[in-house]
Amino acid sequence: LPAFTEYVGTLDNHFSTIGYLGANEMCMNFLGEGIASEEGYQLTYDVLTFMRDKLKDFQEETGNLYNLEATPAESTSYKLAKKDKELFGDKIYTQGDNAPYYTNSCHLPVKEVENIDMLYKHQHKLQALHTGGTVIHNYLETP
Repeated sequence: LPAFTEYVGTLDNHFSTIGYLGANEMCMNFLGEGIASEEGYQLTYDVLTFMRDKLKDFQEETGNLYNLEATPAESTSYKLAKKDKELFGDKIYTQGDNAPYYTNSCHLPVKEVENIDMLYKHQHKLQALHTGGTVIHNYLETP
């Protein structure tokens, strides 16, 4: 704690980051179609807007700083999908057959990205809803 007090001093300017994953799978589970569909896109947009607005309310109520971030899921993607499969079996949709996983934040599943233009058109308004960081991965077959 002495190092914290010396170098940081206070948490007044630090954010509590709220991250999420699996927006595509949320759409599959609630709508039967993914985030690439109009309905899936709208559900994701509405949920992220609700989350962002709720964080603003929390910030005003508490005086604490919050941000909504498209956090990279990394191993959490697998761990949470695996746990959900254990709890709910085939009632829950995840990516992957033998090794379940959730798609990062509000990303399109990689197999559904036809080209970079389609990816950016789809993500443009969704990424703007975040008040923290975002990442989009571009998988290109040619240099």
